[in-house]
Amino acid sequence: MGQLLLVESADFSRQKNKYLLKGTGHSVVSRKSAEEAYKLLDGGKMFDLIIIDTKLMSADGIKVLQNIKAKYPKQKIVIISSSRDAAIEKRALSQGALAVYAKPLNPQKVETLLETAKI
Repeated sequence: MGQLLLVESADFSRQKNKYLLKGTGHSVVSRKSAEEAYKLLDGGKMFDLIIIDTKLMSADGIKVLQNIKAKYPKQKIVIISSSRDAAIEKRALSQGALAVYAKPLNPQKVETLLETAKI
């Protein structure tokens, strides 16, 4: 099974989404800020997939995507967003996201998300 990193600021959403992801049998690490995610990656921890919310308290999720892709270009990243804004989706995909999924996540979206990432 794969190693997943979920980066999401909102406590309730982060816990709910972590639970949904773990239900697929994968190992899930969650962090509430970009800084915490960067620390894991810079410390050598690698993930099969990183899932980033567009609205983090400390940073713009698309900017976090850009920063991670600049250092780790092969890293698979999926964006989740509470907004179905075509501009956000276009920006995320142009920066290397595999896909953008609307929140809230549910078991079907999680399965699709993991299939998209080939996890």
